[in-house]
Amino acid sequence: MNAISTGLDAQTMAPIGSLPGRAIIPVRKSFARPLEVGDLDDVARLFLQRFRKVNAGVNSRTRLKVAEHLRQLYLEGPCSGRESDSLVQMNARGELAAFIGVNRFKFLLDGGPVTVGVTGSLMAATNADSRLTAVHLLQALHRLPFDVIYTDSANRHALAIGQAMKYRAVTPESLEWACLHRPASVAVHKIKQRFPWAPVVLARAFARGVDALAIRAIRRQEDSRLPLDWRDEEVTAADFIAEAPETFEDYRLRPSLSRLDLAWIVRMASLSESAGRLTLRIIRDAEGKAVASYAFHGDGERVARVFHAVARDGAWGALLASVIETTSSMGCIGVHGCVRPGFFPHIYRHRGLILYHAMGTMHRSDRADIVEAINGGASFLGGLAGDRWSPLALDDFR
Repeated sequence: MNAISTGLDAQTMAPIGSLPGRAIIPVRKSFARPLEVGDLDDVARLFLQRFRKVNAGVNSRTRLKVAEHLRQLYLEGPCSGRESDSLVQMNARGELAAFIGVNRFKFLLDGGPVTVGVTGSLMAATNADSRLTAVHLLQALHRLPFDVIYTDSANRHALAIGQAMKYRAVTPESLEWACLHRPASVAVHKIKQRFPWAPVVLARAFARGVDALAIRAIRRQEDSRLPLDWRDEEVTAADFIAEAPETFEDYRLRPSLSRLDLAWIVRMASLSESAGRLTLRIIRDAEGKAVASYAFHGDGERVARVFHAVARDGAWGALLASVIETTSSMGCIGVHGCVRPGFFPHIYRHRGLILYHAMGTMHRSDRADIVEAINGGASFLGGLAGDRWSPLALDDFR
């Protein structure tokens, strides 16, 4: 996430859900309002400049592609109302100064309905005070009628701004886990990502030899595999949509996603062009009951990115083992995903698995029962009801 200046009066800030309606929010010299179709080209241009370091002015085709993703994500989702929950900040000259993308999801807390705003891209123009703009645009967001607002894709700068505005970091979900199937190949892959023009043909050949030795050194232990009478199966989108919700029913606060919601999310996730093939999988116990679900992008010679992974009680070890085994058998050079508390008793069993910070999860709510559920580890945030499946989060566009 990045930032800018908006001119919102900090004294007008109110608790989440305290102001009725969706009227334009007046400010001194600029104003925040819901995203409109006419904003998409400018937002796409800003996205490419801030997040991909691309000169969008000379690449109209790429800009159109990003604008199309923005339209689908923030104006056409199944939970979208007459006005978008995403906000733009316009300066005194009527130009785009900042943007924050928001998707509205329905959750359940102890069986009761909860309205959740899931934020994605927060970005601001470079010719303004970035920190102040982020603060002011978040203030505008807090006026909307959400019971809780959260993100699962905050960088360190966004975490610092959020915590100053009463957002709370969620642990251990703010950590990432990674397993390096072929460590030398992962290193070459990272070099190619950072320096696309670098010649790496010889380096890849050398990496294969190093990896052959490394694989023997970090081979997984036998007790980390899936139980013999359980099955880990790749499933169709229809089967995943039907069975995945069963796997996060153990949480007090959890997504309440309709089949229409899930179909839209899966379709959007399938639009990624640079992250690899979308794979949907269900783990079933000896009785055929769905006890875990996971979804990732990746295939041969890529690092697989797991954006959704959840298990019923007693199935977390099987889930972690399955993710690692599946991605390795597909030829992926590594795999990574968000840490969940259920993984911790099983992480030590997997040699070559590391923990690190990549993107943080943070939340803000005025409801004590919601805060208690999240801070007590009784909530499932992110995954299918997050932001990491979005093509805007996955694709390079360069």
